[in-house]
Amino acid sequence: VSIDFSVNATPGNLSVTGVNACGNGAASPDFAIALAPLPDAAGMITGRASGCQGQNGLTYSVPNINNATSYTWTYSGTGATISGSTNPITIDFADDATSGNLTVTGTNACGSGTISVDFPITLNSLPAANAGNDIAICERDSVILSASGGQLYLWSTGDSTQYTTILPLTNSTYSVTVTDINGCSASDEVSVTIKPLPVISLDSDPADNSIYLGQEFTVNADPSTFPTYNFYVDTSLVQTGQGFSYSSTSLNDGQIIYVSAIQNGCVSDRDSLIIDVKPISNAFTPIAKDDFNDLFLKGLNIKVFNRWGQMIYEGKDGWDGKYNGQYVSKGTYYYVIKLIATDGSVSEQKGSVSIVN
Repeated sequence: VSIDFSVNATPGNLSVTGVNACGNGAASPDFAIALAPLPDAAGMITGRASGCQGQNGLTYSVPNINNATSYTWTYSGTGATISGSTNPITIDFADDATSGNLTVTGTNACGSGTISVDFPITLNSLPAANAGNDIAICERDSVILSASGGQLYLWSTGDSTQYTTILPLTNSTYSVTVTDINGCSASDEVSVTIKPLPVISLDSDPADNSIYLGQEFTVNADPSTFPTYNFYVDTSLVQTGQGFSYSSTSLNDGQIIYVSAIQNGCVSDRDSLIIDVKPISNAFTPIAKDDFNDLFLKGLNIKVFNRWGQMIYEGKDGWDGKYNGQYVSKGTYYYVIKLIATDGSVSEQKGSVSIVN
């Protein structure tokens, strides 16, 4: 014989009595049947009814469980990973997981029983974390990083504000974690690239920076390959552009010439030199001493005349006190300096010098 027991069946004894044409026979001894109950529970599923996409380790359980030895958890939404068949259970939600209902079924040796009805779980979308566009800055510059997408912010620098000022020394990547009003968090990164500063120096002609008033003075920036150069005399910008050389005939004693270079938007440190304007001597000793021969007005375009008006020297190399290879006698000689300004205008300066031995 086969017997079907209902869900609410109770334990009891089974006996059988045989029957034939003459009537009932004696009944068999009682056979005790013990019925184990199906799993059930006195409570509902407990846990967080709302969470975030991409959130891991959310825990759910059913309290006051009776008669279950194993559990089958199911989730009607997508993107949920349920680990094992225990109670409590943990669930990991993917970044694109959807809301759904959680159900658990208990099982024992007698079969399965529904322990709890559907438990709805609402998954909130992640905030659109944005750390800003990747940027490039010049060496030694600071930069303000700006995040958006939420209510709370936490930078990898430890700053917990929406905006943070950094002074990176090398190429760096910074991350920010953004949290919205639902407590959901997402992260984004921004890269900061450091552009090196140009390195520049000044060369001059004359090399000792010593000139006569009105003498042309030229400075050259080295190297000459940067796209832009800025030349200053004291605090005034006097030349800017691709030209790496600057000349002037109107410099005064003690003035300072500066130069800086610009490449990829980055400005170099400035190099500088100080102008020394020499007075024109009224006396001159040309005779060589210790293998050194003094020169008069080297670097200026001059003509030198004797007292009879005869020109005895012309040039820019400096008069060595000779005429036709011989030192001239002591006395007074006259000179004319031809000054050509950088704008092309010409002027003359006249004077006299005494030759002394």
